Amino acid sequence: MAQTQPPPSGPPPVAAACRDLPRLDQSALFAALDTGHTGRITKAQWSQAFGSTGTLFEDLDTDHQGYLTLDELQASNPPHWVDRNKDGKIDLPEEKAALSSLYTPGAAPPPRGEC
Repeated sequence: MAQTQPPPSGPPPVAAACRDLPRLDQSALFAALDTGHTGRITKAQWSQAFGSTGTLFEDLDTDHQGYLTLDELQASNPPHWVDRNKDGKIDLPEEKAALSSLYTPGAAPPPRGEC
């Protein structure tokens, strides 16, 4: 009787490699969305910029206070394919393009195998 090997433990290889990549700077995106300069992004500000993005705002609002802080936004550490110009920062047009590719029916999916 053949013995089956237990599944490997730990994160998949791509996830492990992605975890070690430097975080993308989202301060430019935060500044563009924080139109009231309050240090918070409200759901209304988020919706104004991106329209409907499903539950993404709620997913990013990890403390469930109804707004996003820069820390919450940076903790999301988006995949590197969001940084289309490869400058290490996420700006509003890059984020809009990324959200469009994720939430627009029929849109081409983001590149695979990248973080």
